[in-house]
Amino acid sequence: MLRTWIRLCAVAGVFALALPVYAQVKEVPRSQDLVMRGKIVKVESPDRFVVRTSDNKEVILYTSPETRYVIKGKAARYSDLRVGAEIQAPYVVREERHVVSAVTVGAATDTPRAGEAVRVSGRIVRVQAPEHVVIRTADNREITLIAGPKSRYVLDGKAGRFSDLRVGLEVNAEYLDRDSKMYVETITVGPVATTEPAPETTVQGTVVRVVGQDQVIVKTTENKEFTVYVVPQTKYVFDDQAGRFTDIRTGNDIRVVYDVRDRRNVARSILGLRRIKN
Repeated sequence: MLRTWIRLCAVAGVFALALPVYAQVKEVPRSQDLVMRGKIVKVESPDRFVVRTSDNKEVILYTSPETRYVIKGKAARYSDLRVGAEIQAPYVVREERHVVSAVTVGAATDTPRAGEAVRVSGRIVRVQAPEHVVIRTADNREITLIAGPKSRYVLDGKAGRFSDLRVGLEVNAEYLDRDSKMYVETITVGPVATTEPAPETTVQGTVVRVVGQDQVIVKTTENKEFTVYVVPQTKYVFDDQAGRFTDIRTGNDIRVVYDVRDRRNVARSILGLRRIKN
């Protein structure tokens, strides 16, 4: 009887010690389970934005070159994010920063009517000739699309073929759902044509450095340094006359109209402010 009692006490002691450890492990979330949901309240170019969660907390989210963006089921860019948009974003914590792997604005796909094509965006992870292509969406789902004789392929604005599809390509696809199978209507690789003009942003400040043949470092009125890249299409106006990149000098006060392309601030125009009157 005494031995039985000792054994029961020993088992109970081990269980009591193990229980807090088990509870602690359960409370630590796995990285793949972390998803941030909220409304964008501030976009701070070029790699972070602030969201307000449902419990009224503001959280800074950081992006990376691998971050993918989907807005209303279509592939997008960082520059397409807008204040007020409701988002969900899977993330991991690195060096006390919330780094997002994808940002989804709105539903990944809208509920289609019967016979209506469904739009989906993602990255090709497998091509299984002669007719299957598997893509991974921004919310980490794998979808198998079935091609057919009537399927169309568009690569960088030009007609293509199934054999042009490669693992790693970012695509936009339209498909019809028949008998729980997804039959491709169109697969588009590269930018999708849009009638909406690209957003335009302006920065103003003093030139502190000119780097190489394509970069200008500007110190803004908030005393922050801002890097602008020029391209052959960039326009220059100095002293009310057309100018060139070589006219930019350290100490110039300038106003730059730019947009974000491939995570760079690319100048549309650079205007010298020396003679501008308010």
